[in-house]
Amino acid sequence: MKTKTIIVIMMLLLCYGIASAAYTSPGWSFGYEIGVARGDNAGDAENLAPLAGVHAQLDLFKFFAVRIGAGYTALHATGDNDLPVNVRTAYSTNTFMADARVLFQPFYAHKFSPFIYAGTGGAKELRHFNEDIIPVFPVGIGVKTALKDGLAIEVAGGYHLFNSDDLDGLPRADDDMNRFTDRRQDGFWGLTVGLVHSSKAPAKTPPPVVYVPPTPAPPVVPKPVPPVFVEPEKKPIVVEPVPTPEPVKLPEVKVPLDDFDDLTVGKKFVFEGILFDTAKYAITPETAVILERAYVALSANPEVNVIIIGHTDSVGSDASNQILSENRAASVKNWLVGKGIDAKRIRTIGKGEKEPRATNDTPEGRHLNRRIEFEVVE
Repeated sequence: MKTKTIIVIMMLLLCYGIASAAYTSPGWSFGYEIGVARGDNAGDAENLAPLAGVHAQLDLFKFFAVRIGAGYTALHATGDNDLPVNVRTAYSTNTFMADARVLFQPFYAHKFSPFIYAGTGGAKELRHFNEDIIPVFPVGIGVKTALKDGLAIEVAGGYHLFNSDDLDGLPRADDDMNRFTDRRQDGFWGLTVGLVHSSKAPAKTPPPVVYVPPTPAPPVVPKPVPPVFVEPEKKPIVVEPVPTPEPVKLPEVKVPLDDFDDLTVGKKFVFEGILFDTAKYAITPETAVILERAYVALSANPEVNVIIIGHTDSVGSDASNQILSENRAASVKNWLVGKGIDAKRIRTIGKGEKEPRATNDTPEGRHLNRRIEFEVVE
């Protein structure tokens, strides 16, 4: 009776400590496990039995945690039940257990985190419900590995030592004491595999610092000064001749290869003046003057749709020239859309250096290959 009282007091103190530490805990978790158990009781004909359990764990520190759990196992052994009780070896139990454990984790790694545990609790033989609760002391080792954030798999193995010889209902013989305590005490081995779900507590952030600007001093309003009227000095009016401005010299505009006035489907137009610098796709002022002709034609014919095709010379890699030609075609489209042409009427493609119209071996030829084509489509 004294042992049970001590266990109850320890459990109450442990629950109080867990509740107090919950506010500063770095995290908590819960899990469930299944496995096998083998009794360590009277006789040596023990059989493997199923073992299942659930638990909730509170991490007091990163290397130290407290776990409360419950489990069930149906221990049994084969033998001759016709023998006297003092030499009988066959038994069968339905055992429910609950315990509290402390876990020590010497180091933490994402894929491999070993730990050891020890605890205390109680067990109840469900077939004989009127029997007393038997104190039990679990000890063992385990390892946990993360599957993903918030989920890990845990493998653990250990020994449950009971503080009496009443679990299996069979008395131990004088030459069959418990291997660990050398006393008449029952126990069993257990091996489990389970899943652990965890949730880390959010870090406490300090309250934001709100800057309050100082109250500005009221502005000083100067007193108005009465105006002083001074009669202006009379001077003769001299009319200077206005110089004739020099005529604005517009950049040379080349005529396209085809007549842009013929906007039938399938017609292509190569604009000689829409040229680009090497590795560039920006619209230059000279190019903008050429594009005005395309804008006027598209504005006057709102039913016409076009494809703008970009070309490059052979300077650079195939991949970079492909992207450059697409950017050049997109720059022309954006210019026309910015002028008011509906974007749905225009599509763009880039052909890179695949379709040169002149040799790429001379600067002049490469200059002609950096061009824009318009194709009328439905």
